Amino acid sequence: MKNLSLIIVTLVLLTFGCVTTEQPTKINYYVVHAGKEFSKPLRGARVFNSEAEYRDFLMARAIKAHDMFNNFDFTTKSMLVVYLGKKGEDGYGLKIKSIESGSEIIVRATETAPAESDAPQFFIGINKTDKKAKLIIE
Repeated sequence: MKNLSLIIVTLVLLTFGCVTTEQPTKINYYVVHAGKEFSKPLRGARVFNSEAEYRDFLMARAIKAHDMFNNFDFTTKSMLVVYLGKKGEDGYGLKIKSIESGSEIIVRATETAPAESDAPQFFIGINKTDKKAKLIIE
């Protein structure tokens, strides 16, 4: 009986004790543009790895691409778009607290009180990645 218990404990440790999860780490980023262009009431975060993919996203939301993005280097960078979407009132915005990379890109942000200078979406340059993005409002 003692041997059976030892075998079960060993199997449990081998099965569950060897599983590792990727711990998110903060990553460097820079804001390419902050604005109020979005016309749909959707919130989220999304990573783009090509200009065509990015333009399709903008077209679906009836947003014109900005000239400043024409020089964005999609060969070495990914464009991370973080957005609250449209609300009934003006002046709401986002404050990015951190951006982390783990099994996915996690954007931690707070929704700000109404103020003219706040932007409800950010276009952010990050190192090239194929990971999905997720917005967490804290």
